[in-house]
Amino acid sequence: LTTVLLFHTNESSLAGAPNPLVWIDNTGQVWPELRSTLRQFRPDCIVLNTDENIAFAGGLHAGELTVLQRELGEYWMTKTVNVPMLAVEFVATKLSSQIEYYHKLQENVWALIEEGFSHRVIIAGTTTTEDLSWWFREKMQALNVTTWTQPRISVLAEESFPGWEGTQDVIQEGDILHIDFGITAMGLNTDTRHMAYVLKTKGAHPETDAPEDLKEGLKKSNRMQDIVLATMRPGLTGNTVLRRSLEQMKKEGIEGQIYCHPIGDWGHDAGSVIGFLNLPEHVPVLGDLPILPNTYYSIELYAYHFLPERNETIRFRQEENVAWSEESQAWEFVYGRQERFHLIDQRLVSPSFTDQTQGQEGPFDSDSMHVTY
Repeated sequence: LTTVLLFHTNESSLAGAPNPLVWIDNTGQVWPELRSTLRQFRPDCIVLNTDENIAFAGGLHAGELTVLQRELGEYWMTKTVNVPMLAVEFVATKLSSQIEYYHKLQENVWALIEEGFSHRVIIAGTTTTEDLSWWFREKMQALNVTTWTQPRISVLAEESFPGWEGTQDVIQEGDILHIDFGITAMGLNTDTRHMAYVLKTKGAHPETDAPEDLKEGLKKSNRMQDIVLATMRPGLTGNTVLRRSLEQMKKEGIEGQIYCHPIGDWGHDAGSVIGFLNLPEHVPVLGDLPILPNTYYSIELYAYHFLPERNETIRFRQEENVAWSEESQAWEFVYGRQERFHLIDQRLVSPSFTDQTQGQEGPFDSDSMHVTY
């Protein structure tokens, strides 16, 4: 079975014809019809999906290219060109009607995190980060959503910086928690990182809020978000945005790393990237693409901040999704951003509470999440 899609510009000789022209055939008849169409309209160039570096513009596999070369012949093959941004823009561009549904996905993500990072799910000294990861998986199944990146929950300690899979620690009072996960539904994907703090409820001075030095660290990462979004103008390359953002961070005395990426149809969508974890100052190829309007981005970064009480420096890792607004001509958070720690207070746990992460019944029920989907 052969499927051929022939897209054309509105100014081309094909203007007014269906766009794209489509052939789906299992007899080989597609090729004489395609050659006839090309002879009739005589295009100046034919873009093929054969880029070497950009996956979204390189989907034509070797066998298909061989067939094209044989069936189109030398004359038409000499008119083929590589224009990777054509495929990138086609995949990356979002319709204005999609934002309503993307907002609902983000609302669900926030509801999941607020519920999971609370006394209703976590028992300090019992619940592990792995238990909590499984709780998130089960809640996603209950909501009938899937994921492109499994929930990874870590207890943050710089001397044992957690890897890709998170940690398997027992959660204790005084712990700093971090989550990284996204959900997939309606053909869209999210990506979010939030932080939580387990209040110390015992001793002479029980806590009612996160320590001030933790709040200051979160403010630093919020400020980094502001810097990136103010710098991130359509038309600039990702590398330009990265360089200017790092320069502004240096002026303000903020140390950290930026690694933002497009998101939407894919967890890492088509478009320019702004840093990679292993390429903190310049990203070849993908970083040289222009930032596009009418797209979504995942603003992913962290700020270093020293915590005197712990005598260590922690990475305050944040990730929120933004969308380009034609009305304001600016990037706007799809649902919001974390500006306060999620707090786990064991004093609020009911005496009859049983740990949900252990598969036992507790006071929680899915209707209490107040999610919309």
